[in-house]
Amino acid sequence: MNVEEHRKRENKRRRLIPTLLIGMYVIGSLTGCGWTHIDDAHIKEFHTAYNMQNVDILETEHVALYVDYSTCVANAMTDGSVFFNDMVSVLTSEKIADYYSIKGNSITKENGDKYSLLKSVPKEKINYADIKTAAEIIANGNKEGILLTDGEYFQKSIAKGNVTNPWMEKAIKKWLSRGHEIYVFAEPYNENHNSRLYEKKRYYFIFTDTRYNGNIYDFAVKSGALKNNNVSQYHLTADNIVLLTSGDNNSSIPNENFGCKPTCGNGAFEVQDWRGLSWKNIFQYIANATDDDGNELPNGEPLIEGLTIDRNSGGSCFRINDMEIRVSNITEEYMNFCMEIESGKKPNQIAIDNPLQVDEAEHLFKLDKKEFKAHGNLNLYIDDKNMFDPSTLYTNGDNLLRIEYIITDYQNNFTHKAEAEEMFTFPSIDVPGQDNVSLVYSIRNALADANISGKMKDRVVYTIYVITSKNNL
Repeated sequence: MNVEEHRKRENKRRRLIPTLLIGMYVIGSLTGCGWTHIDDAHIKEFHTAYNMQNVDILETEHVALYVDYSTCVANAMTDGSVFFNDMVSVLTSEKIADYYSIKGNSITKENGDKYSLLKSVPKEKINYADIKTAAEIIANGNKEGILLTDGEYFQKSIAKGNVTNPWMEKAIKKWLSRGHEIYVFAEPYNENHNSRLYEKKRYYFIFTDTRYNGNIYDFAVKSGALKNNNVSQYHLTADNIVLLTSGDNNSSIPNENFGCKPTCGNGAFEVQDWRGLSWKNIFQYIANATDDDGNELPNGEPLIEGLTIDRNSGGSCFRINDMEIRVSNITEEYMNFCMEIESGKKPNQIAIDNPLQVDEAEHLFKLDKKEFKAHGNLNLYIDDKNMFDPSTLYTNGDNLLRIEYIITDYQNNFTHKAEAEEMFTFPSIDVPGQDNVSLVYSIRNALADANISGKMKDRVVYTIYVITSKNNL
């Protein structure tokens, strides 16, 4: 830390102390000109206030179902479709508040029993269906939605003009730009038309956001409806990248020497308490750890392991090429937040009034890049000894460190990927002998938009808050 940075930090500390003294009972005790103890009671509120400010609000209690009144649905009710029959429990559940039929250019809210409505879809094919408008209604709305369709967009005034028309591009862009996600399931089925058999696909577009409790996708997973292996699945998102955790309570695994068990948030963060070891002991038992033969391990033991990321994002539309960690000492910011909470202020207002301006601790920890490249593991170590810099750690009391796992490099994982694009390609009934690639073009165009792909840059996929003892190195 240079002289100017040190001066700014000391000035900031002096401004904070009077506030801390007023509310010292909240977070622990203070001695001299500093604090001695940090309480984690408000970390969840802190994380939510500072990380969910710009998250688009979505209602998950009431889901809208839009049904393309074409033979794809009528056939599903009679041809013994295992996946459709499994999905019926979801499509007719209490979570489906509104049922809309799509007949030609008429999108109508239907009343009555949802199962009976699905069963009443006529076998006779309706010549066209405005599924484009239906998708855009969902994408511009404030609730989750499901679009059930064969993906073939017909317009009454345009014949044979939609096999390459990216009719769903606008809806996909809108929904993803709002930070949400779309799960797509493609179920193969056969359709007879004019004495010719077509190998079509029945699409289930689930417009959702799995960051919200009770979302329709998680509901479908828990119901067992999505277990069918004969159905292809694809995940469209530029925001919601999920880590795999192998620790207890869906968390990472801290080094056993810390003797701590993480407490978890909503799948986006966790809290660890390392105060079972002083910083001297962290170096003695972890950074300078040896193997069974007494040889010093090149990097010591990991501080944290048990976090893994699927670099293909679970079969999603972007591949993650590289990640980094960003470490910040947020002790002062968190303690000030606690004082404001105790004074009666709302968490969101505190975050608005006090935007975080923290310095990065560049050489405290490091990510094992070799493990990441090989297996997607996000193991954390003390930084190289010749680089390690503990100057951001306070010597007069506990420290609260924020460790963010960030995407730094990625690439489009859909365009020109045969397996992905095949899922959204089907033979056209409108133009016999030609494939309909309208959905392929819709997704290609949406992902090429800088407003969508740019959301992946510096995306924080997970955060760990670590409480440590004072710096006694």
